[in-house]
Amino acid sequence: MRQRSASVRSLGLQSALLIGIFAAPHAVGQAEFRFTPGQEYRPEVPTVAALIGHEIGAGYVDHATVVRVCDALDEASDRIESKRYGATWAGRPLLLSIVSSPENLARWPAIENDLARLEDPRLRTSDAERAAILARTPIVVWLSFNVHGNEASGTEAALPVLYHLAACKDESISKLLERCVVVIDPCLNPDGRDRYVTWYRNQVGMSPNPDPNGLEHDEPWPGGRVNHYWFDLNRDWAFLTQVETRARLAQYRKYRPQVHADLHEMSYDESYFFFPAATPIHDTFPPSTARFGKVFGAGNAKAFDRYGWTYYTGEHFDLFYPGYGDSWPSLNGAIGMTYEQAGHSRSGLAVERSDGTVLTLAERAAHHFTSALATIETAVANRDELLESYARFFEDAIWTGQNGGVKEIVLVPGEDRARTADLVTLLLAQGIEASVATEGFVVDRCRSFDGGQAIERRFGPGAIRVSMAQPRSHLVQALLEPRATIRENQFYDISAWSFPLAFGVEAYSCEVVPTGPSEPLRTPPAFESVSPAAGESPSVGYLVPWNSFGAPRFLASVLTRELVVRVAGEPFVLDGRAHGRGTLFITSRGMRASDHEWLRTSARDTGVDLFATSNGLTERGPDLGSGSFEILAKTSIALVAGDGTDANCVGALRWLLEQRYGLPFTLLAAENLGSADLRRYNVIVLPDGFYRDLTRAKDALQRFVESGGVLVGIRSGAFALAEGGLGLVGVKAAASKKPEGKPEESKPTWQTLAQRRLESAENNLPGTMFRLALDPAHPLAFGYDSGVAVLMDSTRAFALDGPGIRIGVFPKDSLLSGYASSEVAARLDDSAYLADVRVGDGHVVLFAGDPTFRGFVRGQNGLLMNALMLLAKPVPAAALQTKPR
Repeated sequence: MRQRSASVRSLGLQSALLIGIFAAPHAVGQAEFRFTPGQEYRPEVPTVAALIGHEIGAGYVDHATVVRVCDALDEASDRIESKRYGATWAGRPLLLSIVSSPENLARWPAIENDLARLEDPRLRTSDAERAAILARTPIVVWLSFNVHGNEASGTEAALPVLYHLAACKDESISKLLERCVVVIDPCLNPDGRDRYVTWYRNQVGMSPNPDPNGLEHDEPWPGGRVNHYWFDLNRDWAFLTQVETRARLAQYRKYRPQVHADLHEMSYDESYFFFPAATPIHDTFPPSTARFGKVFGAGNAKAFDRYGWTYYTGEHFDLFYPGYGDSWPSLNGAIGMTYEQAGHSRSGLAVERSDGTVLTLAERAAHHFTSALATIETAVANRDELLESYARFFEDAIWTGQNGGVKEIVLVPGEDRARTADLVTLLLAQGIEASVATEGFVVDRCRSFDGGQAIERRFGPGAIRVSMAQPRSHLVQALLEPRATIRENQFYDISAWSFPLAFGVEAYSCEVVPTGPSEPLRTPPAFESVSPAAGESPSVGYLVPWNSFGAPRFLASVLTRELVVRVAGEPFVLDGRAHGRGTLFITSRGMRASDHEWLRTSARDTGVDLFATSNGLTERGPDLGSGSFEILAKTSIALVAGDGTDANCVGALRWLLEQRYGLPFTLLAAENLGSADLRRYNVIVLPDGFYRDLTRAKDALQRFVESGGVLVGIRSGAFALAEGGLGLVGVKAAASKKPEGKPEESKPTWQTLAQRRLESAENNLPGTMFRLALDPAHPLAFGYDSGVAVLMDSTRAFALDGPGIRIGVFPKDSLLSGYASSEVAARLDDSAYLADVRVGDGHVVLFAGDPTFRGFVRGQNGLLMNALMLLAKPVPAAALQTKPR
């Protein structure tokens, strides 16, 4: 890379450097580099520079231009087929460009069929058929760019990769494409990219300023990394919470790549990372995963060495968490890899690094361009081995499932059948096979996901059975197993994610194959809700259980219609049916005829049971007219956002409220908390974040709560309200403690670097699941029997003493899934995750962790919805008429 000199400070010279870096060859290391290598290009195919109006690296390309370039290349070249495969939340098109020889593109349906038979050996009839498929099938390489919108050099590199493959006249490219199908997604996150590009264009001057202190290197909240809902799409591959992910995975299952490279950026002071991956590597991966990581690493290294570019491998970026663009493809038979280029949002078009060199967008794109082509070339050079490895991956998966210790996983629908249906929907969308039992059956050796010994267990009809003897057995194990095998204690991401635990679905691992009939599920199981017959209008009202995913959404719609709803504070029996705490009672008094039909329709739409009753006298427990049934108010929520808040946490809350529960809310800037008219709201949510100063808002928040408001703090937002923070409530953080019976150990006065790193890892809590005991009598625990699994990435929790009620507490030995040393796990013993403190007429609700983490810890969502919907008091009409300041 170019050494920085005093003359580079000249804006004019810097601009010339950027424009010229790809317009002509330039010296890099010991050789010359051209952005689009090759002697000649087809004249009928327009160049990228002609289509975007400048050379790559001279400015950022917005997504509309990306679409236009892909369409133009598709129209001009017979080697490309570009397609829309969906749209973002904001309506921007999602694109794939398929590049291969015209012959391969024409026979794609046959290739797709062959890949499906490689993926599922049960579809093949003989070894000869297997050999014939391997001989005639081109290898599929999928390149993903710009999943993080402000890691913007990816898309800048994707366009010239497309042009080079589409237009280069060199015979080597033609031969390459005869043996390969390249799938290119030029931008996985158009909403985030355009947010970043638009901001940068508005900040940069006529020429970029490489000074890293400049405003153009300081991207504002929430940043372009995240999508429209401020989700990190690179953590969502396995959980499918976002429309971009769901659309992409549907295409992924169509093209079935054997190689997937996910191109990212990291700090601008770094160099370039490519595989092999760091450890830990998930235990389910076969040895070929690591072996081919080294093969592709060698291919990339050879390409980079040609120009003297520096890089590193085998550090930082592991292959353990299953939701990444390297791990999820690897769990589906591909060689999935992450590539990381120095840059990120702070790089702009040019940035001065700590060693005095200037890193340009052009250079960043050149590096990604080179690694992309090297990946394709390495894949083609190893085509036979890669296709053989791909076929064997699925064959071994079936064999392992038949002969391993766990033969089947059984999911029990329980009372909240929609929760199980939601989980099964997630499995089916990823190609995992499941069936539903048509009769009851008994398994003599099965273990609950909550732990314990193998026992005999009877399951009823309707239980969901997931066999391990299926092509995606590796994916099943990684996503569903209660606790992954952990051989190391250093993690790039979280260490626990088990779907049944995250969803709160009862699950069992069966060590023998269950007997009994079942039917394969092609679509998610249909659990019809109970509702009264059409035309029935009960004289007293309706009862709705609160223990289902759909209940909060149903309640939100009912309150919007201004019907009277009460919530049961005690269990009761009515008309021979038991109803738990939290049951909603919707009185018929004052209803119109249309309201009854609307309620039935709404219940079906949200999947809740709706029981009609013309009897207010219970057989046991409080009668329907008792004061134990408190009236519920329509929720008016202010969600604090902006500087100081964590965009991922705010995004998960925003997505949850809007998409899953249909609850309206206002995004309220953190800096306006002290001046806004808070009387317009009855709930304020303070999400996780790094709050600099809330003291100016203390009086306003105090008045808000004392007058009946509900203030909910999540993770750091909760500790900001407690003692040691704002001090709005006197709740203290729990003191650290050592395991019982373990003597104090004196630390050595001197430790080696390796010892310090080991100690740091031992003291880390990398996203681990713990069992939480709940007080079912408190409204915050309504809908739960006794406990739930929660995800913690810190041992910060609340002390049991002091003001308020502790509703959710960590019992001793509460570790369920993931990694935690015995000493670290013990720090949570007898501390509180969830607390409720009365302040005047209102409540301050504190969550030590994030009950909305990445949108996938769905079993915890009910705790948050209880806080938002069951404690709120009505907003005075006068406050709603007051214009906010």
